[in-house]
Amino acid sequence: MRFLILVSGLLLLFSSCEKPHESKPKVIVNKSLAADFKVPEEIFTEIKKSMGPDSKIEPEYLFTDLEVQIHSNQKNVLSDPDLLFKLTNGGGGLDLKDYVTGEGSFYLHFPKEQFTTKPELLFVFYISDSPKVNIRGEEYGLGCGQWVDLKPKFTKLQEKNFLKLNTVDQTYAHVLSGQYIFVFKKGIQYYLTHLNLSDSRYSDKMCSRIFNIKNN
Repeated sequence: MRFLILVSGLLLLFSSCEKPHESKPKVIVNKSLAADFKVPEEIFTEIKKSMGPDSKIEPEYLFTDLEVQIHSNQKNVLSDPDLLFKLTNGGGGLDLKDYVTGEGSFYLHFPKEQFTTKPELLFVFYISDSPKVNIRGEEYGLGCGQWVDLKPKFTKLQEKNFLKLNTVDQTYAHVLSGQYIFVFKKGIQYYLTHLNLSDSRYSDKMCSRIFNIKNN
């Protein structure tokens, strides 16, 4: 009897030392062909420069897939606490209106596991679709059509709890809205994929809608 009590006690001890089970995210797959997207000429110039100043060869462009994930530690902020989006055929668009359904904070990242099987990541260009706005004394948005290479900081964007966003005054929409263009390199082949992030509920505050109004 003492032996049985001892064994059961050890089992209880070991079970209490186990790491808590982490639930798997809800996976949403977008298999549709990515819509055409505009890329500033300066970005192609940067890609060409990466081939070397004396290169006479034109780069070959191919498409690859992309994964992006959002999650929240708070209840009712997202339609599901953990969402993983798989964008095939060169990437695609993600309208957050269907997934950011409540008030609070959430996180966005690009899972690092997906990059282990891809060629070398050369650039991560972000092209902003948000004007610069001042909300509660802080500036949000990079500015219409402004772009930046996120590659130097991209390791951080692969961490699950690095990029914290908030729904108050729709600040997350100004931080995220725009295109993310990934460029991978293997020889003279350049693999492209993109994510067009938006929230159509607030499109009237974004550059693309503002430009359309001016053109009309």
